[in-house]
Amino acid sequence: MEVDQSCNNANEVVAESTEVIKSSENVPPANPPTTEDSAVEALRQIQEDQKFEAETRAMVKTLLAEKGESHVQSMLQSEIQIVKKKESEIAATKKKVASVVRDIGDLQLEIRRIIEARTEAERVCKVLQEAMKRRAALTEEAVKEMEQHRRGVEEKVENNVNDIRSKCDERKKEAETIIEENEHLREEVAKQKKSFDDAYASYQQSWKEREVHVEELMRTFREVSKETELLEARLALLRRERQVAQEGSVVLQQQIDMYNTRFSEFGNSHSVDDVERIAAQQRMEGEARITQLESEKKEANELRLKFDKETASWRAALAVAKREWTKVEKAKLAAERQCRLAQERARQNEKKSESG
Repeated sequence: MEVDQSCNNANEVVAESTEVIKSSENVPPANPPTTEDSAVEALRQIQEDQKFEAETRAMVKTLLAEKGESHVQSMLQSEIQIVKKKESEIAATKKKVASVVRDIGDLQLEIRRIIEARTEAERVCKVLQEAMKRRAALTEEAVKEMEQHRRGVEEKVENNVNDIRSKCDERKKEAETIIEENEHLREEVAKQKKSFDDAYASYQQSWKEREVHVEELMRTFREVSKETELLEARLALLRRERQVAQEGSVVLQQQIDMYNTRFSEFGNSHSVDDVERIAAQQRMEGEARITQLESEKKEANELRLKFDKETASWRAALAVAKREWTKVEKAKLAAERQCRLAQERARQNEKKSESG
């Protein structure tokens, strides 16, 4: 029974060792095999496992027979420790192998990308070579065309230069003629300017005198207007006094009539001499008052006629002054317009002379 138990323990140890060894041997290769290679490899692995298991069983049985179970157990423990150590090493190795596999995959992808890029670069290179060939052909054609164009441009430029030279000669002759004309015009303008300045100076002088005369006329007109207003006011006053005198004359006539009607009454109380004396006195006073009123009326009529004549004369003088003022304004505007035209012609002649 003990021998069978030892054999069972040995079989378990052998199975564990076999699994550890299998797990250590099952590291994925760098390049994955094909299906046929995988089947052959699996069959070879099974045969090796069976052979290794048979050898291990025979060795364990031999050890049990020679050394005993305790020695086998101690060997198993030591082997288990070794196997665990190997397992940890195998795990670390698996991690390293996985990392290496990932690196290999990345490198394979990078190599694939590089190959694709190289293929694309070769294609682009071919396209560029063809383009360079076409460009060289086009450049050669363009060089020929440019040479022909250059010759045509040279001929055109030579013709244009000759035309420009001939035109320059003509323009030079025209410029000389224009310069001579400008000199003549400058002298003429200087003469006209001098005559204009003299005329303008005399015009300014006469204009100032006319302004003084017009101002004097306006001042005199204002004074006459004031005197006319005063005379009209005085005439109105005399007219009112005349009206009052006429009204007084009417009143006196009424009194005379009343005195005549009542003369019979006065005759009873007064003598005829007294009545005649009083009547003569009143008649003399009335006649004197009437004579005074008539003289005042005559004087008022004379003043009115005089004022009307003076007003008419001043109005005529004002109309003449206004006409003179209008003529002076028109003459001033015409002189200013002529001055501007002369200045403009002088500037144009100076510009022509400078450009020539």
